Amino acid sequence: MPISTIIMLFFFYSFMGWVSEVVYCSLIERRFVNRGFLVGPLCPVYGFGGLLVVFLLEPFTGNVLYLFVMAMAVTTVLEYVTGWALESIFSTKWWDYSQYRFNIHGRVCLLNSVLFGIMGVVALCFVHPAALSFIGMISPETRVLLAAGFSAVLFVDFAYTLRSLVDFSAKLASLTEFMDSVTSSIDFGEWFNEKDLKASLERLKERARVDATGFNARITEKLEQLIDRAKGMQHLVSAFPGMTSRRHDVQLTAFKRLFNVHRSATEHTAMDAPRGSARDALQGSTRPVLQPSGVVEFLFVFLVSSFLGSVIETLWGLGSGGVPGIRSALVFGYLNPLYGSAIIALSVLYSRISKWRDLGVIVLFSAVLYLFVLLVGLLQDVLLSSGTWSFVGPFDSVRGDHSLLFIVALSVLSLFWIRDILPLLIGVFRKMNRNFAAVVIVCVFLCAIADAAVSFGAVKRWVERKNGLEAASAPAHLLDRYFPDEVLTGRFPWLRVTEDK
Repeated sequence: MPISTIIMLFFFYSFMGWVSEVVYCSLIERRFVNRGFLVGPLCPVYGFGGLLVVFLLEPFTGNVLYLFVMAMAVTTVLEYVTGWALESIFSTKWWDYSQYRFNIHGRVCLLNSVLFGIMGVVALCFVHPAALSFIGMISPETRVLLAAGFSAVLFVDFAYTLRSLVDFSAKLASLTEFMDSVTSSIDFGEWFNEKDLKASLERLKERARVDATGFNARITEKLEQLIDRAKGMQHLVSAFPGMTSRRHDVQLTAFKRLFNVHRSATEHTAMDAPRGSARDALQGSTRPVLQPSGVVEFLFVFLVSSFLGSVIETLWGLGSGGVPGIRSALVFGYLNPLYGSAIIALSVLYSRISKWRDLGVIVLFSAVLYLFVLLVGLLQDVLLSSGTWSFVGPFDSVRGDHSLLFIVALSVLSLFWIRDILPLLIGVFRKMNRNFAAVVIVCVFLCAIADAAVSFGAVKRWVERKNGLEAASAPAHLLDRYFPDEVLTGRFPWLRVTEDK
């Protein structure tokens, strides 16, 4: 098996593991939980686990029971070794199954082992053959390019995460020292209670409104420093809420309380005044990194971003001399779900790198969007044998599939959209009637799904007609009737069969 195929399988299983973790933990917590050790949507331990199961246990696919037991054993050993290694290196226990029955040192438990065993059987018997077949459709040159690109992004992500983890204990120690200095001050004794930070913050805000001079300046400066020290650790605490520290467990517990209070305060102040600095939070004019907090809010952001993405690409196409036409990805509505998906991913990513300089964020966004566009184009080529992007310009690809200039411009707009506009929109959305808004958003989203399914079938049937294939089923006849060539080419004037490029 070529090394590029192995790397692609590793990233596939890492991503699927991240999705599984997010879904499982979000259902338990009843809120979106962005799991993962890294910044990107990857859980490398699942990548290694998937490869181990595939290469070690493939000979045993004939016996499902034996395969289940062996998959459970392999994944349990991997999880235990990973937990032990992370504890030894960073003096921090990232997950703890001590409250579950039949656990070993809190690193593994019977329930998770059984789930991993089931996942191993499903992966080896069903998922892996499909993944291998799909990867086999990709040309060797493109496969190498994708493997190299994903590996480069993973290396940068790992280096950034490792840098954050190296001084993790030092941050916890300095955080506790700072909190001790705050609690020991006479000025703060009347309002500050380390065990009830939420009430302390409310009392502080009330006093700040009364005294907006020296008191407010001193307190807000200290509060900003405290929050600033905490930001680098928020992702880890959110992704691993059960983590404990051997050396600084008291400090870590204090930070968890601070993080929960800051997250709650961020969500509330953003609805009223989403602009300003962290220091202005006490006066209601902060500009936090506000994230959608529920399924309906994610769908709202997805739909709005999908519509605006279609508008932006339409304007870009007209201004750059490309093929004119509304750049919608659907046959009915004016939505491009690719932009909605990209904004959701970038907003989650930005919540972890919000302290970066704008240039660094734009560079990272550009790299992510470039890989995203490349992957989407590849998927469309493999699944539909067609292409829909048409860019014309000195910085565009040879086939017009993607434009470096457009990607950079889109990265700048994405940063502005996520940082400056989304907090406003989410704040307004949260003031609406929740039930009415939920019904409207879900209905629109379901219509978009149906539209996407029809669009997929219509384009696929258009390609079949181009290749001389007659309709062989009732749905195919319906697609030929309602979406003939002139309708599709009118709706998607840039649509082309990839073999004709």
